[in-house]
Amino acid sequence: MMVRVNEPEKGWFRCDRFVQAGRQWYYMTREGSQIGPFNSKSEAESDLYWYAHCAQKGTFCANGTMARELCRARNW
Repeated sequence: MMVRVNEPEKGWFRCDRFVQAGRQWYYMTREGSQIGPFNSKSEAESDLYWYAHCAQKGTFCANGTMARELCRARNW
């Protein structure tokens, strides 16, 4: 991996975006927000799809709240 001059190399890793806590599911955004709870993983996956859709359209707030609510209402 290329890095800027005088910067140390970094190790990158991937982890699952979906997390289960008890019987509820959450997903993590790139911005560091934890969105949920959802009753199933498929429900969390569907919500993440709409979250990403809104973010791509520019309907996005730093903590994800605005995009999440707009997407749930399908109001873009």
